[in-house]
Amino acid sequence: MQLSFLYFVIVIIVAIFVGVLLSRGKNKNRHDYSERPSEAKKKAIGERGEQFVSNILGKNIDGKQYVINNLLFEDKYGNSCQIDHVLINQYGIWIIETKNFAGKIIGKENAREWLHYLGNEKFEFYNPVMQNATHIDRLTNYIKKKSVFHNIVVFMYDADISGVRSDHVCGVTKLRKILSDSSNKSLLSPKEMEKYYSILMSLKQSCSIDLDEHIENIKSAQYKIQNNICPRCGGKLVLRKGNYGKFYGCENYPKCKFTKEIK
Repeated sequence: MQLSFLYFVIVIIVAIFVGVLLSRGKNKNRHDYSERPSEAKKKAIGERGEQFVSNILGKNIDGKQYVINNLLFEDKYGNSCQIDHVLINQYGIWIIETKNFAGKIIGKENAREWLHYLGNEKFEFYNPVMQNATHIDRLTNYIKKKSVFHNIVVFMYDADISGVRSDHVCGVTKLRKILSDSSNKSLLSPKEMEKYYSILMSLKQSCSIDLDEHIENIKSAQYKIQNNICPRCGGKLVLRKGNYGKFYGCENYPKCKFTKEIK
């Protein structure tokens, strides 16, 4: 009887211990967002999200897949560009932006600004789908085959993305399936995959700036946009009218297709 009771106690203790370990693993990437975090904390949170996605993507497998994390490069105008993750596999080149947000996200694919609700506060942030589209536009100067690119924005566990209207957005739990879904159309041969990986790695290795300088460049670009200067080519942003109403477009269109929404 005593042995049976002792065995029962041991089983309960082991079960509790395993439950704690599983809970820690599930919540490893979660964070407390009871108040708006500092810039340093936001950076740390973002890096945790990027590391989590990096682990999902895995490592290079010759002829199967190639992964580049934190691709920082300069475009033909000298503007810096930072991409969280690039995955090259038989289904194409996946440009992946990671957002490690908590709270509810509201956004439409063609809206320049999205909303982030955190408790009783509301913040605006630049549409990450458009951000990724800009990354792809810049990369097509080096890989002149836009049809092979895929635009993916992945939000981590703490984000409620039920209010987002875009086929380019997914939760982290669906990322692996999207990237490896056999229903995807095969676009690249092993030779092409290796070739494009080599091109992108050359871009990364030849970049003359670091991440801090890139952040300063982003601030400079935001200043230019506010003053109706194109952040891509330096041209003037002029008022235009399109199918969806008025907007600002670069005077150097169609060479430069940057646009600014009118609020």
